[in-house]
Amino acid sequence: MVGPELTYIGTDSETRQPGVSAKDYLYESIREPQAFVPEGVERSVPNLMTAALTARLTEDEVNALVAFLLEQK
Repeated sequence: MVGPELTYIGTDSETRQPGVSAKDYLYESIREPQAFVPEGVERSVPNLMTAALTARLTEDEVNALVAFLLEQK
């Protein structure tokens, strides 16, 4: 598998970073993919999801992606 398991990311993201909302966590994870890597997850080398790739997404696209991911429970 390439990339993280996202089946329950809407639920999982609620507890990934204490004090950070699921919405904010997902937004940051898209905009800055290496900002937070959960414990037990290895950083990929080379990094498969780079900030340069996600920088091409518009704010509307990122917000739509976050909304979709939040529904995955």
